[in-house]
Amino acid sequence: MIRPLLCLILASTLGAQGGPGMGGGRRRMGWHQGPILTQLHQIRTQRIQQSLGVSEERAKSIADRWSRFDQESLDRHHQLRQLKQQLNGILLGPGSDEEKNAKLKPLIQQFVTLRRQQHDLRQGFENEIMTSLTPAQQGRLVILVDELQKTLREALKEGRSGE
Repeated sequence: MIRPLLCLILASTLGAQGGPGMGGGRRRMGWHQGPILTQLHQIRTQRIQQSLGVSEERAKSIADRWSRFDQESLDRHHQLRQLKQQLNGILLGPGSDEEKNAKLKPLIQQFVTLRRQQHDLRQGFENEIMTSLTPAQQGRLVILVDELQKTLREALKEGRSGE
């Protein structure tokens, strides 16, 4: 049940990001809009509540924070992907190395800053969630997050191989 749902979520999320082959420009899609993302939130809430043994209210709060992290992370990922395309365009484009260096320097600085922000975003998410959990709950959450991320990666791979 979870895998087909995650495939749909990935497709809708990637479509909202305006990825290659998705047609149209990038649309902003809030994490609490649409039935698929609502279902993802419900699945996360249920799995968090079951795995951690917390109240439904606490599980919803963690799922809400997780959803915000996902959106912020996807936004940064999109920015990083655009910067990589710009870097590649400059590197493969015309001009001397001196000209390319001048164009690349600010983009490299932007890239490094965005990577640092992505790292800080993840740490902030983890710290915010983990501080109110016992060590056993923290361990269960780490396993749950890894499990759901693995399922998403596998679904994405399956989706790409089916194209």
